[in-house]
Formats: sequence, C-alpha cells, structure tokens
Amino acid sequence: MAPAPELATAFHMREMPCWSSRKASQATQLGVLPHGVKTKKTAAGGLVSGAATGPAMSSVYIFRNVRAYDPLLGFNYVSATALSGQISPSLTSLHHLEHIDLSLNNLSGPAGNVPEFLGLLKNLRYLNLSNMALSGRIPPQLGNLSNLHYLDLSVFYSFDYLSTLMYTTDISWIKNLPLLHLNMNSVNLSRTTDWAREVNMVPSLKVLRLTYCSLANANQSLPHLNLTDLEELSLSGNDFDSQGASCWFWNLTSLQHLELALTNLHGQVPDALGGMTSLKFLDFSNSFRGIDIMKANMTKLCNLESLDLSFNHLNGDIIELLLPHCSTNKLKELRLVGNNLTGVLPDWIGRRWSSLFILELYGNQFTGPVPSEIGKLSNLLTLDLSYNQFAEPVPSEIGSLNNLLYLYLSYNQFNGSVPSEIGRLSNLLHLDLSYNEFAEPVPSEVGRLNNLLDLDLSHNQFNGSMPSEIGKLNKLTDMDLSNNNLTGVITHEHLAQLINLTTIDLSGNYLKITVDPEWLPLFRLEYANFATCEMGPRFPVWLKMQEDIVVLNISRVSIFDRLPDWFFTSYSNATILDISNNAISGALPADLENMTTLENLYLNSNNLTGPVPRLPINLQEFDVSENSLSGPLSSNFGTQNLEYLNLASNHFTGLIPHSICQMKDLGQLNLANNYFHGEFPLCIEPGWPKILILRNNRLSGNFPPSLKMWTELYILDLAWNKYSGRLPMWIGDFKKLGILDLSANIFNGSIPSTITRLSQLSQLNLAGNMLSGPLPRYLSNLTGMTRAYTPSFSAFTYHRYQDIGKFAGIIEFPTSDMVIITHVNLSVITKGQERYYKDGELYGMVSIDLSSNRLYGSIPEEITSLDGVMNLNLSWNQLSGRIPHKIGAMQNLESLDLKENKIYGKIPRSLSNITYLSYLDLSYNNLTGTIPSGGQLDTLYEQYPFMYNGNSGLCGHPLQKNCSNSSEPVHGGHERDEYDSKLLSFSFGLGVGFVAGLWVVFCAFLFKKSWRVTYFRLFDVTFDNFYVFVVVICARWAKGATTY
Repeated sequence: MAPAPELATAFHMREMPCWSSRKASQATQLGVLPHGVKTKKTAAGGLVSGAATGPAMSSVYIFRNVRAYDPLLGFNYVSATALSGQISPSLTSLHHLEHIDLSLNNLSGPAGNVPEFLGLLKNLRYLNLSNMALSGRIPPQLGNLSNLHYLDLSVFYSFDYLSTLMYTTDISWIKNLPLLHLNMNSVNLSRTTDWAREVNMVPSLKVLRLTYCSLANANQSLPHLNLTDLEELSLSGNDFDSQGASCWFWNLTSLQHLELALTNLHGQVPDALGGMTSLKFLDFSNSFRGIDIMKANMTKLCNLESLDLSFNHLNGDIIELLLPHCSTNKLKELRLVGNNLTGVLPDWIGRRWSSLFILELYGNQFTGPVPSEIGKLSNLLTLDLSYNQFAEPVPSEIGSLNNLLYLYLSYNQFNGSVPSEIGRLSNLLHLDLSYNEFAEPVPSEVGRLNNLLDLDLSHNQFNGSMPSEIGKLNKLTDMDLSNNNLTGVITHEHLAQLINLTTIDLSGNYLKITVDPEWLPLFRLEYANFATCEMGPRFPVWLKMQEDIVVLNISRVSIFDRLPDWFFTSYSNATILDISNNAISGALPADLENMTTLENLYLNSNNLTGPVPRLPINLQEFDVSENSLSGPLSSNFGTQNLEYLNLASNHFTGLIPHSICQMKDLGQLNLANNYFHGEFPLCIEPGWPKILILRNNRLSGNFPPSLKMWTELYILDLAWNKYSGRLPMWIGDFKKLGILDLSANIFNGSIPSTITRLSQLSQLNLAGNMLSGPLPRYLSNLTGMTRAYTPSFSAFTYHRYQDIGKFAGIIEFPTSDMVIITHVNLSVITKGQERYYKDGELYGMVSIDLSSNRLYGSIPEEITSLDGVMNLNLSWNQLSGRIPHKIGAMQNLESLDLKENKIYGKIPRSLSNITYLSYLDLSYNNLTGTIPSGGQLDTLYEQYPFMYNGNSGLCGHPLQKNCSNSSEPVHGGHERDEYDSKLLSFSFGLGVGFVAGLWVVFCAFLFKKSWRVTYFRLFDVTFDNFYVFVVVICARWAKGATTY
C-alpha cells in the first residue's frame, strides 16, 4: 500500500538519498527508471531524491527534484539538478504503481503535455506532476484513475510562464475520482463552464487549490452543497469581479483554510463569515474592492490562527476592526498591510494578542508612540511597523521580545536615541530602522546582536562614530549606515571580523576610511557604496581583492591618483561602477569592451585623458563628462543598449557619428561643451530620446531634420552653436517638450506660430539669434507656463541605482509619461546674469527669453495669462506698443527685462502687485508718465538704479524729475489709469456705429425702389442748384476782378 499523502513528503524529503548523475544512470540500467527517461548531467552533487522498487513490487515512484526549491528565491525552473526528457509509455508496465512524484523536473509527455497513458495506471493513488515543463491540454483520461486520492498539476505562478501554462476546457472528469486533494494552481480554466458545480460533484475533497486559474466568477448557484468535508479552499488570483455575498462557499462550515487574495470581490462580506468557526487561516488580502471589511464580524472566529486583510483600503481606527475576541485567543499571524488604518496602537495589544508570532502593520497611517505593552508579545518572530507615522522614541520594552527574528520600523518619525535594550534581541536576524529621525550615536549594544544578518540604520540623524562593536557581528551580510551624520575614522579593525559581509553602504556620512595598505579583508563584497567617505588620496588597494563586486560606488571619496591597471580587470563581473567626482587621472583601457556584464559606468568629473575605446556590449549608462578626454568618436561608437550617454565638457572633436541613430533605447544624450562640428547625423528611423543636449559646440546647418523623428523629447538644447535658417513649422510636434533652448545661434525668420502647440513647455529660450517679426499669437496655449500646470517629468540629483544596500533597485518612472532627469545642467539669463540650474531645479524655473533678436510689434496682452512664468526677458529687440495692462497677473514673475526696445506709454500700476518681483529693467524705451509705487517697486530702484534710464518721459519718485501738478502719483495697486483703454474703446465703437449706419441706409436703397428714385432725384436737384450757385459766384468774382 502506498504511504499516505501526508507522509509521502516526509518520506522523500527526509529519508531518500540524493542521487548523483552517475547513480541515476546506473538505476536506469537496472530497470528502476522506465526506458526513455533521460537524465541530465550536472556538476558533482545531488540530482534528485529518488526511490523505486523492482517490477515485482513497484508501488512508489519518486524522483522529486528537492534541490529545485530555494527558500529565498523560490522555485528554480532551470535548476541544474533537474531531470530532463520525456516520460516514456513504458511506465505503464508498473501495474501496481500507486505513488508517482516527478515534480520540479523538466519532464513531459511526447507533445510537451501531461501524457495520456497515465490514465492507464488504475491503481494510482498519488500523482504529483507539479512545477514541471508541461503545457497544453490536460487529458481527460486522468478521469480513469478511479483510485486517485491526490492530484497535483500546479505550476508555481510566474508571469514568465503564462504562455506555457496548461489548460483544460472541461473538468467534468474529476467527478469520477475519489479525490481528497486537488491542486491545479495556475492551470488555465477560463474556458470551463460552471466549474463550481463540477468540483461540488467530488464530495470527498478535503483540499481544493485553484489559485490563478483565470476563473471568471464564484457566484454560481448550487442547489445542494456536497463539499461538507472540505477543509482548505484556495481561490486567490482569480478576477471574479462579482458580489462577495453571493459566492457559493460561505456556508462551508468545515473550512479551516480560506484564501481569497486578489479576487476583486465587492459588496458586503456576508454574516455567514461569522459562523465559519472552524477557520484557522483566512486570507482576504488585496481582494474586496469597495467592501467595508471594517464591519465584517470575526469576533467569534476563536480558532483563527492566521488573518490577512492587507491592501483592502481599510479606513478608520484599528480598534474598530471586529477581530477575534475570545477568552483563548489563538491568533498567531495578523497582517493588515497597505491599508489606511489610523489612530494609535491600543494599550491592550500585549494582552489580547499575546499569542502572536507575526504582526505586520506596515503601510498604514498609525500615529503616536508605540505602546510599551508591545513588550508583552513575547512570542513575536516578526514585527513590522514600517511606512506609518509613528513618532517619539522606541519604547525600551521592545528589548523584551526575546524570540524576535525580524524587526522593521523604517519610514516613520521615530526620534531620540535607539534604546540600549535592543541589544537583548539575541535572536534577531534583520533590523531595519531606516528613514526615521533617530539622533544621538548608534548604541554600542547593537554589537551584541550576534545572529544579525541585515542591519539598516540609513537615512537618520545618527552622529558620532561608528561603534567598533558592530565590527564583531561576524554573521552580518548586509550593513547600511548611509545618509547620517557619522564622523570619525574607520580602520580595518572595524571591518576585520565581518567575514560574511557582502553588502556595505556608508555613503552620505563624514567618515574617513583608513586601513593598512597591505590589509586583506576576509569578506567578499558584492555591493559597496562609500560615496562621500574619505578614502584617498591613494586608490584603496584593498579593493583590488574584492573580485565579486557587482556594484561599486566610490564617488566623491577624495582620490587623487591614477586609475590603476587592475581596476577593470578585478571587477570584470561588475554591473555598476562609479568612481565619479574625484581627481583620478590616466586613460581608459583599450579592452574596456571585454567587461560584458557592465551596465552602468560613471567616470565623470575626473582628470581622465585620451580617447574613448569601444564600449561593452551591454552598457546602458555611460558618463565621462567633465574630464579631458579627446579625439574623434569612431564611426561605430556606442552600443545598441545605451540608454544614457553623457560626454559633455571634454575635448572631443570631429563629426557626431551616425551610430547615434542606431541606439534605439537612448533616452538621454549630452554632448555639450565639446568641439564637435558639422551637421547632426541624418537619422531616418524614429528614435525615442527624452533629452538631447548639444550646446556649446561648433555644429552648423539648418535645424536638424532628424529631430522630426524624435517626438518624445522633453529637453532640447542646441544653444551656442552655428545653426542657421528658419525654424521649421513641425517644431510644434514635440508635444512633450518641456525645455527648448536654441539661443546663441543664427536662426532667422519669424518665430513659428506652431510653437504655441507646445503645451508642456516650461522654458523657452530663443535669445541671441536673428529672429524677426511679431511675437506669436495664442501664447495662452502654453499651459506649461501656468501655475496650475504639473510638470510631466521628475528630477533627481543622484544616480538611478539608489539604495545600494538593497540590491541596487533601479528607480522606475511612476508612469509611462514620466521621465527622470539626471545630470542635466542648463543656464538661464535671469536677473541680469547667467544662472545655472541642475536636475531638480530645472522644472522649477519657468522662463521665456527672446532677447537680442529683431522682433517687432507689440507685446500681446495674452502673455499675462502665463502666470507661472518666473523670468520674462524681451530685451534688445524692436518691440513697440505698451506694456500689457494686466502684467500684474503674472504673480510668479521674479525677473522682468524689457530694456532696449521702443515701448511707449505709461508703466502699468498693476506691476506693483507682483509680490516676488526682484529684478526689473525698463531702460532705454519711450516710457512716459508717473512711475507707479507700492510693493516691490519701492525697493528695487535702490538695487538697480539703472532700471528707468533712457526714458525721458518718466517722472516721479524715485527719479529726481518731478511730475506736473496734474500728474499726481497714485499709490497702491489700484487700477485708476484707464484713459488709454477707454479712448480705444470709444474710437472702436464710433467706427463700428458709422459702418453699421451706412450699411442700413445702403440696404434700404437696395430693396426700396421708390426711396431710391426719390433720393437720387433730390440729389440731382441739389447738385443742379449747387452748380448754378457756384457758376454765378465765380462769374461775379471774375467780373469784379476785371473791373478792379
């Protein structure tokens, strides 16, 4: 007889020997493995857990790949320990076979699916084909296994395997089986009809697992519920999108285990839940959309041991939750993660939840202190309070949690010092206090946590030196003390005993690392971040031995040395290297391309010289800006995987290579401040750069036609080159453009009207060209320059591989329309001088600079609708007309420069309403009248006494020229000088009235003949009389003159 299913696992996991490849081959020769099953040779070590008997007593057949499961990484589908090949039909010769376990191998039937011939094994009681290389339709022949108690066809859920999942359109065959256990997790059942009715036909079931099966609903109507013995029901990962109360399973009072995570149920939780008193495990996480689980009555679920209500948008105080409230509370696991629970943790937490092993409350809105009663949860293994708003010091009673393995308090507002009692947590494996407001020195008692594997104290305000006791944590693998105020010297004595250390992050402190040049550390680092620590002036030799490095950041560490020959050879397996912002000299190695694993290389802000060699094929980010590299770039420069390329501020010459066009993933290209000449390469295929900076080179020709294909641009900077010709009309097609700088070129013609289509534009700089014509109309369409606009790009002043101690997580765009700006440095002429804005400051500066051109005409009144503009520079043009009457509406304006134009009229009094105005230059125009006062205008003249020069018609304070008595200055921000606008309105109305009246008379004559005849007869008589009168007068005048 086959062993019971619950014993089978113990049998093959504990007692069966691990076979090597050689032994498996010998077993095949002895007939233990069926003919046709092929093994896969592996390195020395165990292959499978295997057991079988000879043909006469063949009842158990187990070749479970026990090494395919890693407790940290999960299932490994390409495990070197897996068997591969086909399951042969000769397996059916084992007539007495009752137990088959081939799970976690790469075995399959002839067509890659579950073999149909397995249905011939009539005595089979246990069949486990889970997590194998199976696909296709599940054969209904399995319904012939009339003795089968245990069937597992599940696949460990992974998005990578969705395309290869098994499926079935009909599961009616299961009603023929006396199943106790059915697991079809991740089998596609989307095409089955009335699946609940089919499983209800198997009354013997105790365990039913159908997670991630694409089941459409669970609100079927079952006239009679047969599953009275069902103890476990797992339906997680199915998008039911139906009313929770109508689901068929609420009356299964025998259930001990119910999983409904990620099922998208809504409505009300039925009262029947309160009657499921046998429940031990209940998982509603990320499930009940719109349901108020706060009202779900669970007070009588006294047997409940595990409860998960995470990610359900719960609102309200935690004390409002109707959790089990029994005399003997058995709750061991409570997860309320990612909700919106508020309030403070109740004092009774230590009494009512004393049996808890796991308490996870992260991602809520809890406030106040953590109650001291938490120290009474003596059974706790995991305490996670991160991502809340807890404040005040951590209670010292936390040191009473002697069994604690995991303590996470990150992303709160804890302050003060870390209690020294934390050193009592001798079993602690993970301690995370990051992103709080802890001050004072790091307690030396942390050094007593002898079992600690992971220590994260980053992003606090710890001061003082790093305790030497931390260096005694010889089991520590990850240590992150970054972004604090730590000072002092770290020697090899602090590090010598950290023999298991693989990750260290000391960046963002004021530490000095001084070790013996001949010191050889025993640890083998994989992730190391020492940015801002002082490690120089010589290159740290001890790093040479860290050949397992994956990520290394030694930027801003005060190294004044040559780049050592061993650097790139020692780190041949690295993916990220950063040695930027030092004073490292030397040249790049000619064999740099051999670093095939390298993805990010940052060498910027050093003293490197020489050419750039061929780059590694997998390189994605490359920054060598602010060095002294030189020479032309090769015609095949770069790689197709490049996403970020920064060569700015070097001495590169020659043409920009056409290979730029082949970089399909290139998002940011910065070639500024070099000596490139000629035209930008003609790219005939669409590209997707977000940022293109070519400023301060010697590039020439017309506006680059290739850019017509690059419609995803957010920043375009061609300033300080020799581009000429007209700006193209298609410049308005850059719908996402936020910054456009074409200044200091030789562009001519008018500003294209299509430029007003750039609705996301926040900086427009066309200064220093030969543009002419009027300012474009419809400037109000530039909504990116209004205060109501939210920029569609974000900016960071650090590299994209932040949190180096957390396995180098790449920062992702919040949305597909979001772009991250890194290492961008642009200038704006504002307040009379050139100012540089970098990264995070860029999208905060809203500016229009059209100065030093040949623009004429008036300043359109609608420019005042751009109330987000901070800098407006129209100086050195030929603009005329008046300053817009509503200029005061531009409330964010800090700098206004209109000098050297032909502007006339009075200075609008609304100008005094601009609160933030700190620079004003109206000099050398034709302005007249009284200078308004009030607001910033009363103080600006003292700082900029030239602001009114060259306007002889201006008078009043602060000038020495007094105005006439009739020109009394008006103070404050009131609009009382409206004569000009009224005169204009009157003239316009008079003209319109005259034209309208004339048109009425004309229409009357056109359609009324009698009026027309009468009028013209009158006109003829009047003309004749006037003619006779003139003739008579002239005759008399002539006669009188002759007589005289």
